[in-house]
Amino acid sequence: MTPVDRNNLIADGVKKLLDQAPIYGNIILKLGRVMDAHAKAPFGLCWQSGSWQLVVNPRLVQQQYATPEQIALALAHEALHMIWQHPTRYANVTQRQVVVDYGTDVAVNQYLPTGLGTLPNLVTRQSIWTDYGIQLAPHQDSAVYITELAQHDVIRKTSGGGDETSHVGWQNIAGDLPQAQSALGTLVQQATVPVHSIGRGQLPVPVQRALAALTTPLLPWHALLNMGRHAQPDQHSLTRTRFNRRQPYRLDLLGTTPRYSPQLAVFIDQSASISDAQLQVMQAYGQQIVSSFGHGVQLYAFDSKVQPLSSAQYLTRVANGGTTFQAIFDALQRKKLTPKDTKVVIFTDGAGENTALKTAFQDVFWVLPPDQVLSIQAPFGTILPLL
Repeated sequence: MTPVDRNNLIADGVKKLLDQAPIYGNIILKLGRVMDAHAKAPFGLCWQSGSWQLVVNPRLVQQQYATPEQIALALAHEALHMIWQHPTRYANVTQRQVVVDYGTDVAVNQYLPTGLGTLPNLVTRQSIWTDYGIQLAPHQDSAVYITELAQHDVIRKTSGGGDETSHVGWQNIAGDLPQAQSALGTLVQQATVPVHSIGRGQLPVPVQRALAALTTPLLPWHALLNMGRHAQPDQHSLTRTRFNRRQPYRLDLLGTTPRYSPQLAVFIDQSASISDAQLQVMQAYGQQIVSSFGHGVQLYAFDSKVQPLSSAQYLTRVANGGTTFQAIFDALQRKKLTPKDTKVVIFTDGAGENTALKTAFQDVFWVLPPDQVLSIQAPFGTILPLL
């Protein structure tokens, strides 16, 4: 295969990807391109000279891929890593690299376009079961897979079309992590704009939710929620500027200073009246609040009942019934949260019961789509038309 034939094969692969999954193809087109004959995988991602690059080893491309469809699948693999922010999430890893490699590959390979056939030797849930006897649940975040794989003696066995060695470029970020994170979000957001109405709807729902988490604009939640009050100390930091409370005469012992996290209870409406598109944005905003305020935030899903959401569940629909707002305030009372020290944030379309609510919680923020109104009698709190 001549260099011209090889370049034509890559170009045809990009065209195939644009036909099957336009957003994936646009992400690839937005990347710079670096030819590296020493790269250990046909394709990979790296942060270089202030921008994201697609690293291509022409020799390995020629060896491993024979058709445009295979090229398209390999490029879709890289685009999915970008959508789930794997290069920045795992730029500095504490687990063994093989565990991170396999966990991230299993996560994205579940969502490769089905209309392009298959790639041989992919790292998948099935290959992990065959090689190691580890049964991984479907459609989980990479963090879940990494946690599970870290509990086993996993060594490298599988390789091929989403080769784990393509991840070495993720470690090139070093001190540029904030810039790299911002650039990644901007790149994906720009890639989704031309095909927002059509291309996104053709993707698997988990991919749509990951895109929403990445492309939903970051809002100033500290200002919107009037934070700075209603905070209680929830942990303490060691310091030499204070005496130790238990042994104040021991000058060699460190004292402590209180650290404050706001008491925030965030509820996301997952009832049947909420569309997938609305839920994606609500979940993205909920995760923004968690990221902004840390572990002091309690995240819940609700319809007619309330249930806690873990970090592994926040992009999943876990309810689908009718909406009852009173269930939120009953749950707060059961959890013995105090009204004067708790802010309540409720993401909803406003369609619930039409009776007045019975609650002492008044520091409430209702986050509604534009032009929507609350169904309850005697509305209270603050309405934020953010969606």
